[in-house]
Amino acid sequence: MQFKVSIDRESVLAFIIGLGILVWVFGSVQDESPGKTYSWTRDTLSIPKNEEDAWRSPITSEAVLASLSGVRDPELSLSIVDLGLVYDIDIIGGAVEVTMTFTTPKCPMAATLIEDVRNALFTDPRVSSVELTITFDPPWRVDMMTAEARSRIMGVSVGVEGGQEEVNL
Repeated sequence: MQFKVSIDRESVLAFIIGLGILVWVFGSVQDESPGKTYSWTRDTLSIPKNEEDAWRSPITSEAVLASLSGVRDPELSLSIVDLGLVYDIDIIGGAVEVTMTFTTPKCPMAATLIEDVRNALFTDPRVSSVELTITFDPPWRVDMMTAEARSRIMGVSVGVEGGQEEVNL
């Protein structure tokens, strides 16, 4: 006996939103209050500096985004940049300030994401300190994701060089 299951985009989107609501209602009790800020310095974390590399060129927002692109949401396997979780980046010398959000205020992976962001930013030897602010203003929405990230979650075709490629999670 064979079963054929067909799921449309709206059903997938409703499932994702429903899952977010369930996590929000029944999720962990981590205190990720809006405006909560985490601060680290290379010295307090005992991360060695490479003085020679540290000042070759200034840190750019693009470099910070590239570092953060390696941070993946463990539940969705998508970059926090592609998910639209990174709202703002400020750089003053070697100090990097990032404002970001989670897909839900009661995100069960919040502690992991915070640690991963910290570790990713300190891989750049030019970074001397990191300040990470968690906000829920504005609340995260699916339309904040890149088109490619939305298509991966929805399991639809995306355009690639030379034609179409089916992308499914």
